[in-house]
Amino acid sequence: MATPIASLNKDTAYNDDDNIMPVHSVMCSICMQEQGKYTCPRCQIRYCSVDCYKGEKHLACSELFYKDCCMQELHGKRGSEEDRKRMLEILQKVEEDDFVEDDFGGGDEEPDIEERLAGLNLDRDTDEIWERLTEDEKKEFENLLAGQNLESLIDVWEPWWNKRDESLVKEIGSVSAADVLNGCPTAMTDIPGIESLLGNSVPSACLPLNILSTLYAFAYIARLYNGDHLSLPLEAAEGVLDVSTVLSGNGGYCTVSDALCACLDISNQKSSVSRPKEFSLGVLADLRSILLGPSRDFPLVYILASLSELHRLFATARKSLGEGKRQNKEEVSSRKKKYFQVKKKLIFYHSWVLSYGLQVRALVPAIELVHDKARLDYENMEKDKKSIEKVMPKLKPRNVDKKLIEEI
Repeated sequence: MATPIASLNKDTAYNDDDNIMPVHSVMCSICMQEQGKYTCPRCQIRYCSVDCYKGEKHLACSELFYKDCCMQELHGKRGSEEDRKRMLEILQKVEEDDFVEDDFGGGDEEPDIEERLAGLNLDRDTDEIWERLTEDEKKEFENLLAGQNLESLIDVWEPWWNKRDESLVKEIGSVSAADVLNGCPTAMTDIPGIESLLGNSVPSACLPLNILSTLYAFAYIARLYNGDHLSLPLEAAEGVLDVSTVLSGNGGYCTVSDALCACLDISNQKSSVSRPKEFSLGVLADLRSILLGPSRDFPLVYILASLSELHRLFATARKSLGEGKRQNKEEVSSRKKKYFQVKKKLIFYHSWVLSYGLQVRALVPAIELVHDKARLDYENMEKDKKSIEKVMPKLKPRNVDKKLIEEI
């Protein structure tokens, strides 16, 4: 028969064979400092005291021991049927209260903004959208307007024409310039030859400059709409015609300076497309990149892609005309005719560039001169502006009380 643990003295320990044996030479397996007087009945490890038994090294075993004891105690007890019903009622009530609080917030929480704006047109139903915003959302929007921080919420578009391969020497099998054209619009196909379009006519000497003006207008509007010009085709198409008048008329320019200065002046004067002068200077740099192309091996790719994208824009705009219910039929017919003529002109430009496009590319040095002069004028104007602003506070205001003319 096994000896009770309580009856063991300090020189004995409990083992699997229920035998009492001296343990003077056995150390505590937990602290390794004192004699292992006792043996854990669960894992058979030797320990010297309660502290070691409950220590971290033996924690997993001791917790399981206490858990088993608790589970045995619980299994030994059974509640009455009345107690079980009462507990079920309490749990059901708690669950219902949590559902009301979490899903409905007591009726105080506003529906999600996506639900509130469902079914509304973000471009036309502006008044209704404003009414459905919460007071906090209205204040946040007004603060953004006051701080002029709306642009910080939009990712700035990186134009595809800024990608260029400048390498002079390439290894066989290396990446070609065509691999740089990720995001570049595809050029139009099945374009008739320029000879068949001209017939017996001779192209105007102003044609390269007209194409230059058209490319500037495209880059300007693409930048203005942050690359999303096809999403608002009617507005973007009218913007292109505002910046470059050669598309909707029969005029022309004599020099690169005339063509680009006209575009710069119009883009700064037209309120619908007006932007700071620095924006227009950036578009001149964009125009240079379009003319240079992705590489020396593909000099005309970006010019053809730009003309094709413009053709796509006017085709989309023409298709969008008449979709509104309150549009004037005569105005719609007039604009459709105008957009059709622009498309035909862009096809003519595209065909001419396929044969003589290098003449347009040869205008890059002249564009750089216009760009440098315009930037220098802008910088001088900004310096003069700052000088005037610096002097203005020092000027004494005229004494308005002093009579300049007095009756005799």
